[in-house]
Amino acid sequence: MMIYFKESECQYKGEDIMCRKRPLLFITLFLFIMFFSIAPKDSNISSMASRCPCPFRILSEVFFAGPTISEAVPLQTPQVRDENTRMHRVGGYDTPGDARLVRIEGNYAYVADGDSGIQIIDVTDPTSAKLVGSFNTPGYACDVVIYGSVAYVADCGGGIQIIDIKDPAHPTSLGRYDTKGYACGLALNKDILYVADSQRGLLVMDLGDPLDPFLLAEYDAQGSTCGIAVRENCVYLANKEKGIQVIDVSKPENPWPMGTAKTPGSPHKIAIDGSHAYVADMETGIQVIDISKPGNPRLIGGTDTPGESCGVSISGGLAYVADCASGIQLFDIRDPGHPRLLESYDTPGNARSIVIRGRYAYVADGEMGLHILELTDLTGTKPSTPSDIP
Repeated sequence: MMIYFKESECQYKGEDIMCRKRPLLFITLFLFIMFFSIAPKDSNISSMASRCPCPFRILSEVFFAGPTISEAVPLQTPQVRDENTRMHRVGGYDTPGDARLVRIEGNYAYVADGDSGIQIIDVTDPTSAKLVGSFNTPGYACDVVIYGSVAYVADCGGGIQIIDIKDPAHPTSLGRYDTKGYACGLALNKDILYVADSQRGLLVMDLGDPLDPFLLAEYDAQGSTCGIAVRENCVYLANKEKGIQVIDVSKPENPWPMGTAKTPGSPHKIAIDGSHAYVADMETGIQVIDISKPGNPRLIGGTDTPGESCGVSISGGLAYVADCASGIQLFDIRDPGHPRLLESYDTPGNARSIVIRGRYAYVADGEMGLHILELTDLTGTKPSTPSDIP
């Protein structure tokens, strides 16, 4: 029996984001000896991969050589309902790649699935999600937004992939835009696409011709940008080194810095709700920033989470935090400066992002694909429509 050590990286290193695999002979030998000398016979060897492969992090895992299952399969066995909890699994779909982010448009979930491109899943009936189509991009799909019948995919080193989705069962390439950096995050406001392009900062693109995006401007954020959100005339950037940056885009061709708020951790994703920005701050949980004065954003509170906060979505006075290996953490944010934990739900994979639509939550759950939860509060009230998409 052969054992290999697989190291998979997706991290920032200057302007280099690497997604690579290589054998490590000496570590392999060491792990081989350690495994057979101390591990119980029924140990799940994959549990040795304890770190979540979010950006800024490295995942290392041991696996046995042999046949693998690469075909996506539905997850249709619902969780036994506990009437004392707010989140209940009702379905999902195990995608072939590493689900990084999900967007809901109409009856479809569009999953940015890492090295497997995008997966298009019919969620008309969330309890019976079905794969409709897929498109394998050349890079590493981290984010996706939908504009009409076109999907724009942030494809890491593959730039922006432009995909025709008029027929979801047969998505086709319409071209690509080389961002020069590493496209990590996307936000759409009308016909303007904003791109978090890692070390290159912010790109502002005109989609007047959806098939031929035109670069209007770029802004050097002086750090590694990943998360991005837009609200009216402001873009909010999650910058690993600088914190949360507020950029005036009232004139898209001339983005202008307004203010910055430093967070205690590594800001990864942002959700905007009213006059507050909620930041998935990786190792320091969820942080809350007052943006009532965009020129003077202020950190007003936050709380740690048991995992590493990778994504956040806001709905009905609640913050749903995708906490990587620790699943979903649900917070009451009626007092924004003091988030209060209400409940935790442990997903089977690594929760990377979450989006709320109606009474369902859709989770990009890493290697376990799309995970779908039904939401209710303890009085039976269904959640309201979310004010923002993570």
